Amino acid sequence: MAASRTIQLRARRTETPRCASFDDLDAVVAYERAVRVARAHAEPYSITALDGRSDGRFAVERGGSQHIVDLVDGSGQRDSCSCPDYATNRLGTCKHLEAVRRVIAASPRLAASLRRIGDAPEHPTLYARGELGLAVMFHKGRAARRKDLDGSSRKRGAGHVVERERRTAVRVRGLALA
Repeated sequence: MAASRTIQLRARRTETPRCASFDDLDAVVAYERAVRVARAHAEPYSITALDGRSDGRFAVERGGSQHIVDLVDGSGQRDSCSCPDYATNRLGTCKHLEAVRRVIAASPRLAASLRRIGDAPEHPTLYARGELGLAVMFHKGRAARRKDLDGSSRKRGAGHVVERERRTAVRVRGLALA
C-alpha cells in the first residue's frame, strides 16, 4: 500500500449484533466487540496508509474527524487507535481499528504481508494496550530472541543478561531510542 494512497470504504448493510446475555460479562464483551465490527462495515471511512506498510500507521477519517490506527503485528493484540473509545472501552478494539482490518482483509496482498509479519513484532516495540485500561506495554521483539539487533554479543551472568558493546535500539512505532 503506497504511503499516500487513500482507500474509500463504503457503508454496507450489516446485521445488528445481539447480546446473548447482559448478565454474562463474556457475552457483553463479545457483543461490544461485535458492535465495533458492525460499525466498521455500516459507516463510510477514508483510510490512508501513513508509512506504506501493512504493520504501520493508518489515518482513518470520517465526518471531519481523523484518528490514527497503529497495527503492530499480525496478532491484533498490540494494535491501537487514538480515538477516545479505544482509550476507555477496555476491549482492545474500536470501529477505526476494525475498518483498517476490513481494508487489509479485502486485499490479498496486504493480508499476506500481515501474515508474514507474524504474531509478534520483529524489533523491540513500545505499544498501547487497551484491554485492561490504557497502558503502555513493551515487547522485546522476535529479533531479540535470536541476537542483538546491532549484532553485538551478549553474555549471561548472575541470572541476568549483560550487554557488551552497544545498547539495543527500541522502536517506538516509528521513533528509535538508543
